[in-house]
Amino acid sequence: MGYTTKFDGLLTFKNELTIPQLKKLKTILGEDAREHSEWSSKVSYIDLEINDVLTGLQHDGAEKTYDMEDIVTLVISEMKKDFPDFDLDGELMAQGEDVTDRWRLIIQDSKGVKVPIVLTGEKIKCPNCGHHFLIN
Repeated sequence: MGYTTKFDGLLTFKNELTIPQLKKLKTILGEDAREHSEWSSKVSYIDLEINDVLTGLQHDGAEKTYDMEDIVTLVISEMKKDFPDFDLDGELMAQGEDVTDRWRLIIQDSKGVKVPIVLTGEKIKCPNCGHHFLIN
C-alpha cells in the first residue's frame, strides 16, 4: 500500500512535435526508469502520457506516482539529448490523500519544480465518511 496523489493539468510542448521527437518520447513514457541505467535517475515509473491532441503531457492516471518533478525533469533532459529545442510549459495541480497535501508542478529552466500551496482554515474530519476537509 502506498500514497496516492491525483494530478490535473497539462504540460504543453513549447514547439510542435516532429515525428522523430514523438518516436523518442514514446520510448520514454510509461517506462520503468530503474531499467535504464543510462538515465541515471532516482525515479521509478514515468507516469506521463501524451494527450489525445498531441499538444502536451499529462498524468497517465497511475495509482501511485512519486517524485513527479523528477519524472518531468528526466523526460525533458532525455529529450534534449537528441532535440535541444524540446521543452515543456504549463503546470500540473497535485492533490495528495491528505487534504493539506496540495501543490503545483511548474516548469522552470527546463526542470519540473514542486511549488507548495499554502492552505488556510481549520482541518475537520467528517464523522460519516472519515475524510478530512478544510473550512474557513
